Amino acid sequence: MKKFLLTLTLLVLFMNISGQDTDIHRFGITIEGGYSGFNKKNEPSEDYYPQTFLGNFGGTVFYQFTFYKHVSLRPELGLYSYFFKLPMMYYADYSSYNVVYSSLNGRIGVSVLVYLYRNKNIALHFGLAPLISMRFYDSAGLYLKKTSSDYYENPDSSKKSSRNFYFSGGVAFSLGLESASSKPVGTGGAIFFRFIDRPDNSSEKIILIPSIGGSLSLFW
Repeated sequence: MKKFLLTLTLLVLFMNISGQDTDIHRFGITIEGGYSGFNKKNEPSEDYYPQTFLGNFGGTVFYQFTFYKHVSLRPELGLYSYFFKLPMMYYADYSSYNVVYSSLNGRIGVSVLVYLYRNKNIALHFGLAPLISMRFYDSAGLYLKKTSSDYYENPDSSKKSSRNFYFSGGVAFSLGLESASSKPVGTGGAIFFRFIDRPDNSSEKIILIPSIGGSLSLFW
């Protein structure tokens, strides 16, 4: 980790970075999508997690403030969905076999963007973003609220979350290429790698869902 931070610092100091066309303020939107792949077992009980994740899709609105010519802060608000299936051995329910479900999630984050290269036309940046996330809904009904009596009436209900909605969090990394100027409208793209959102509330371990994908942005 120390070597990575040192390399990043040297890149910032010695690569071609020009501040003459830097936008101090930007507003923008992004559309994103990718693959989410987390299908491991839940130790030590060896139960499978409720979801076999397939992918994700969503978008954000953001404001970007450049407080130094090659460092920016980008607060963002986003909505996104996971697409997943239910492992048949989890519920032993044939009606759910091979059905694709989806969830609705939201997130709040602040990206720190370090511009590694910029000229009058293009800019290359690396981003690091801590995130807070919320799960609002899932079409499979995995996160139904239950009462204490449910444990005695239906033992299988213990495999469901005890809350309809819950907060989680994580971190995202990105590498993007964008227009150096936002006038009249700037465009960009990035690849991202995220660890965010718990697959279940039953595990005592903090395990986050990994996702990889790409995003497209417009800003002005």
